[in-house]
Amino acid sequence: MFGRMFGPFRATMPALGGLLWKNPHTMSKFQKSRHRLRMRTVDAVLENLQKGLDAVNQRCLTLQKMISNTPKESDMLPRDKYWIFNKKSKGYRKSAHRQSKWTRITNRVPPEHF
Repeated sequence: MFGRMFGPFRATMPALGGLLWKNPHTMSKFQKSRHRLRMRTVDAVLENLQKGLDAVNQRCLTLQKMISNTPKESDMLPRDKYWIFNKKSKGYRKSAHRQSKWTRITNRVPPEHF
């Protein structure tokens, strides 16, 4: 059925079932590299803010909470860097790039026991 029909009305996957998503299930090595770079940049910004506040003897509770609760990129396991918790997925994890706005959201701390 699928191989015999050619021309403008041939049966293709988008024609048969609608929009065909071609997103891979895992991140490429280039996506992982950029993701690690973004995480290191965030770590550096937090560290610089803390140093700047320490220089003028001030404190920011929100910044201290952020630094104490989020692990650094170098301290994280690969499964926590590249995979996020998802209650609907098999194994309760999905690749980080499958989440909407994944480059802007910090998902460094998974729920307990995951």
